[in-house]
Amino acid sequence: MDLKAPEGEFVRVTIDVPEDTLNALDQMKDFAGYASRGRTVQALVDAVKEMGDDSNRMKDLVAAYRQNLPNLQKTTQAEQLTSVLVYLTQYDSWVGNIVRRLSRFVKIL
Repeated sequence: MDLKAPEGEFVRVTIDVPEDTLNALDQMKDFAGYASRGRTVQALVDAVKEMGDDSNRMKDLVAAYRQNLPNLQKTTQAEQLTSVLVYLTQYDSWVGNIVRRLSRFVKIL
C-alpha cells in the first residue's frame, strides 16, 4: 500500500495493544518522522513485506550457489574467489536493504 494513497482506499482499523507497545510505536513514529501511528504501522507493514521479499531472494541465492558448488570446484582458484565475491556482494546488498528498512524506525548500531 502506497503511503500517498487517496483517502477512499483506506479502511479504519481499531486494535487494542498494551501500553508498552503503544509507547514503542510512538517512539518509532517520532524516530521515522511520521505524522501518525497509522502511517507508522502502514510503513512497518510495507517494510516487513519488502524484507520478506529480500529474504526470499537471499534464500534463492543460497540455493543456487549450493547447486553450483560441484561445478565451481572444477574451476580455478581465481574463478572460485570471483564467484564467492559476487555471491557475497549480492547477499550483502539484500542484508543492507533489510537493515536500511529497519533503521527508519529504530536506531541500529
